[in-house]
Amino acid sequence: MASLKGLAKDTAIYGLSSIAGKSINYLLVPIHTYAFASASGQYSIVTRLYAATAILILLLTFGMETTMFRFLNKEGEDREKTYSTIITFVGTLALTFAVLVVMFRQSVADFLGYPDTPLYVMAIFLAVAFDAFQSIPLAFLRQQKRPLKFMMVYVGKIAFIVLLNFIYFIALPKLHLNPPGLYGEGFLPDIGYVFYINLAGSIASTFFLWREISAARLSIDKPTFFRLLSYSWPLVLLGVAGQINKSADKLLYPWLDTTPDSAVNLSIYGGVVKVAAIMTMITQAFRYAYEPIVFGKSRDKDSKEYLALSMKFYLIFMLLAFLSVIAFMDILRYIVAPDYWEGLYIVPITMATEIIFGVYFNLSMWYKLIDQTRWGAWFSLTACVIYLAINVIFVPMFGYVACACAGLVAYSVAMLLSYFVGQRKNPVDYPLRDMGFYVGLTLVLFAGMALSNRYLPVWAALSANVVMLGAFVSCLLRRDIPLASLPVVGRKFRK
Repeated sequence: MASLKGLAKDTAIYGLSSIAGKSINYLLVPIHTYAFASASGQYSIVTRLYAATAILILLLTFGMETTMFRFLNKEGEDREKTYSTIITFVGTLALTFAVLVVMFRQSVADFLGYPDTPLYVMAIFLAVAFDAFQSIPLAFLRQQKRPLKFMMVYVGKIAFIVLLNFIYFIALPKLHLNPPGLYGEGFLPDIGYVFYINLAGSIASTFFLWREISAARLSIDKPTFFRLLSYSWPLVLLGVAGQINKSADKLLYPWLDTTPDSAVNLSIYGGVVKVAAIMTMITQAFRYAYEPIVFGKSRDKDSKEYLALSMKFYLIFMLLAFLSVIAFMDILRYIVAPDYWEGLYIVPITMATEIIFGVYFNLSMWYKLIDQTRWGAWFSLTACVIYLAINVIFVPMFGYVACACAGLVAYSVAMLLSYFVGQRKNPVDYPLRDMGFYVGLTLVLFAGMALSNRYLPVWAALSANVVMLGAFVSCLLRRDIPLASLPVVGRKFRK
């Protein structure tokens, strides 16, 4: 199917940008965790404030990324008015938020529990305003099928941020260079520079999107705006509820874990979940390519077949990524400093949660395509209530492992609700038997890898895990991706 190949191509390009970006971004984790020991609890500040930014960006974009894809591919809509209305609306929200943050920075810092560091809060929230505004021209690049420029802006911003972090937290202290005001006594770094550098990167990347920004008129067409709003507001509830399922635990943790080690535990939790970021990377890459293509194909006869096949191959490659992380855990653990390793046992849980979230995202297309986005709001709100309840009840007893399990349970409920309601409202014949086979195979191989990681020497465990990973790939090639079907390589097998 040509469109499925297009999805694979675009996902590969977005995946390359996401992989490159996340690979570079991975460097921030050792930079920060080695600079700030878990016992200091300082990394908990980064964990909490970045959790807040994820929710704020969703509020400031107001679901307009997905809304734009829907309306730019909808018959009878004026594309120029749609884009201009969206970018003006989001820009106004971002600017208003930025002004309020500057005016009330001390009050916000007091509320978050950091009364002595209002500049940290102001810096990261101003970066949020820039990032929210940038999301619209970046989405426009995706809609216009321009993944290469998207990759340049996305990767360039992250590379710039990582470079500045490396200079501040590693290079200058090693060289004993102390420009005025940068370091305290003994070259002790200020964690606030994590946020100042992020703001600098967000401002700089905006200039590279100037052509896409200037392509819009700064105006809001009222009839267009209200049509957009009626579609997007349930997406806001959906997105915020979904992000709460990822971020609220980190925001609430200091109030739920009342032990003396609360800040230390949150630092460890915030550090080790970064090891599982490869799952987020794949989901994000798939989403960047998936939404524009699906909305563009919504009127085609084979659109449901496309949804079914996309779901199957998405799940397969997420499971492969899951097994790859488990297979090389003895190497990947060095992403964080050794004093964070005690929390690595939750990594499989957080990766499984990301897989279920990705399936839920795929299932969400049924209500987006028939303009019944309110269903997504109900599913996500249900998951949100479950998630918060599990955190409030169990974190005081079990600590951050309860945070990890809460996301797994909440997204599982949302996924099942979306599937069963979707099969009544807009049924799609998903290949459940094939998907179930790969899930079962993954569980068996995961158990084998977990045992080898625990009981075998590192070299033996890695060898055994590579064999098991090869078994999964071999099965995939035999069942669903025969070598003869692959470009270049397949020529040899077709002879």
